[in-house]
Amino acid sequence: MSIRNQTLYKYRGYTAHALEMLVNRECYFVSPIQLNDPYDCRINIRESLRAALETAEKNQNKKIQERLAQFGKIDHVYERMDKDLASLGVFSLSKTPTHVLLWSHYASNHSGFCVGLRPSDSLATHENPYQIVGASDVAYSATNPFIEYFQELALAPTVPEWNEFWVSLLSMGMAVKAESWKYEEEVRILRQIPGTVPFSPRDLTEIVFGLNMESQNRTTIRRILSGAEWAHVSFKEIVRADGFALTVKDMGAT
Repeated sequence: MSIRNQTLYKYRGYTAHALEMLVNRECYFVSPIQLNDPYDCRINIRESLRAALETAEKNQNKKIQERLAQFGKIDHVYERMDKDLASLGVFSLSKTPTHVLLWSHYASNHSGFCVGLRPSDSLATHENPYQIVGASDVAYSATNPFIEYFQELALAPTVPEWNEFWVSLLSMGMAVKAESWKYEEEVRILRQIPGTVPFSPRDLTEIVFGLNMESQNRTTIRRILSGAEWAHVSFKEIVRADGFALTVKDMGAT
């Protein structure tokens, strides 16, 4: 997936760590164990296959049992995939800067700010020295996606090519979450390992101040981004709109 020409938003509380992102010009890719969803990048593929097989056994469907048993013969592959997923670095962004719950959950109850990024290829594609895997929209599912995938494979007339099989499993493991998270409209950039990756000033396009952000904190961020290299950055603020909504008001550039 390409995220070029898209402005995506990182919600931040007003903390020293958040200000370091601007001062050091770095994005921090977290480990899956730091994510607030206990299933994110941590759905066990082998257990999902066993669950699909148990369903087939309950339904006494011998054909599906036989096909799923074939997939079970490569158990070592699933173990490796689980380890690879557990070692990823994840940088989460949202497509929207105006969701009231995102401001509440990730920006200190509306007293923080949003960093608007338009990631360049150096930040979002795998062909660079920073071990970037790529970028992806998060898909949302009401059920364990691996179980459903294995069941569909068992019913398919032919077994998929190895590359298709591998990529499908890895994509689900990296970027599928429970349907209850759908409101986040998440886009994520993935890295082989956690840690920091530098971004260019050109990657940062706007700052959106929260509804309850204190004026002195707004001033501090404006000072951090007062150099000529940040002249293109737009400053905006959240204001109330009709129907319990939020909207963005443009405050102009530096």
